[in-house]
Amino acid sequence: MYKFQGQLGTAYGCFWRLMDLVKAMPRKVKRPPTTAQIPVQLKLALMTAFLKRLSAIIKVGFQNKPSNQSAMNAAVAYNINNAVTGVSPDFTIDFTKLKFSDGALPMALNAEVLIDTPGTVKFLWELGPAGSEDGKPTDKAVFVDSPVMKWLAELMCFASHLFNRDNYF
Repeated sequence: MYKFQGQLGTAYGCFWRLMDLVKAMPRKVKRPPTTAQIPVQLKLALMTAFLKRLSAIIKVGFQNKPSNQSAMNAAVAYNINNAVTGVSPDFTIDFTKLKFSDGALPMALNAEVLIDTPGTVKFLWELGPAGSEDGKPTDKAVFVDSPVMKWLAELMCFASHLFNRDNYF
């Protein structure tokens, strides 16, 4: 079988998700969007513009997505349905409902939280066994604390985990 990549007339070939595909070139739509299409397009534009900056986080956080969907598509679909509020054309993102991960993710190995001095918290964890995909010495962690909401978010290896804040403070 010959592999075809690039454009040929109104068709183009590409390699996507381990498959060789030939697709038709998209056509420009000359008619204006319908009143039903406008809110959908605005929500999609809002969410994709926000989430595309977080693609590394999304790729790990939504790695357990359905096989017919990319991690970014799964994240956009979930967040459009759950985290977009408002009435067209004034849509906004409800950041309390925004989700960067879905499904079970591995927890930090032998994690500890130490409070040495007031206002200072130390987070310690061990690396996984050599050759493990669960952690690397170069992994970074980001923590977001919300005393009002009583939760602590851990973005470790770019995947989100939530903890009940009362257990730590």
